[in-house]
Amino acid sequence: MRRWLIALLVLISASTILFANSLSSPAPQETRSYIVQADDLETARSAVADAGGTVTHELGIIRAVGATLTSDQLEAVRSADGINRVYEDREVATSVVQPTLSAIAPASCPISGNEQLSYDSDDVYWTVTNSGSSTLYLAGMSIIWPKRNGALEEIEFNNDNAWFGRVRGVSATFTAAQFRAELDDEDEDEEELPGGVAFAPGNPVVVEAEFSRATQDDTGYEIRLFFDNGCSVDFPAAP
Repeated sequence: MRRWLIALLVLISASTILFANSLSSPAPQETRSYIVQADDLETARSAVADAGGTVTHELGIIRAVGATLTSDQLEAVRSADGINRVYEDREVATSVVQPTLSAIAPASCPISGNEQLSYDSDDVYWTVTNSGSSTLYLAGMSIIWPKRNGALEEIEFNNDNAWFGRVRGVSATFTAAQFRAELDDEDEDEEELPGGVAFAPGNPVVVEAEFSRATQDDTGYEIRLFFDNGCSVDFPAAP
């Protein structure tokens, strides 16, 4: 009887200690998904790793990574050197299109874009001009938009549909092969744009992005176009 009583007291004491430790241990912080944009891709990766966060995917074209971070890790990333912007979005890690693109801008690039965007209802417009002597073809495109716009639903060039779908989040990246033209309004079949998206010399091309919610102004957007000659053009213009 006495041994049983001693064993019971030991068990109760151990349980009390474990319960007290569980109460004193801090609860794990909630993590959320973010896009971390920096001066370069390595800076973005390092900032997330140094803060203890997890890199979920890379967006090299826009010098950014997707990451999951706690609130403390988020503050550490935001205060890190070389970090330009941090976008919060819980869905972006699974919704963003992630092809691989590479481009090196020539010393003299004949492509230029307007310094301002225009907008109307749920559309945003950017005019890009080829001032060179030969036609250039689009190799890819990346775009970041404000979360308030909802999902990206369509991309057009001079009113010609190049892509339509639904990308939730705040960013998307496309290669030329992903741009499609709708052949018939009553036919869901699509095929690649013949010859690709062309930027002929002297002919301005209006790039249009349509979203699921109305645009409020022209702030919070970043667009980059890549061309077959290695040239690229950015909005806002690269410093």
